[in-house]
Amino acid sequence: DGVSEGQFAQVLMYEMDAIRKACASLQEDYQPPVTFVVVQKRHHTRLFPEVHGKETDKSGNILPGTVVDTNICHPT
Repeated sequence: DGVSEGQFAQVLMYEMDAIRKACASLQEDYQPPVTFVVVQKRHHTRLFPEVHGKETDKSGNILPGTVVDTNICHPT
């Protein structure tokens, strides 16, 4: 069911180790830049469009696949 915020560092270390090993198996010194993104689905943040229409469903909700690429609220 996902990971808690307290587990982010542990997941990062585990996943990066696997990625580094996979890259090394392709070429010994292959170390490409990696962006690590954590997506959380259980939160109390709500997004509202400025204008209802093409960017909303029939209930006025933001469409699936919407990406917010900056911090939008403090977690407390």
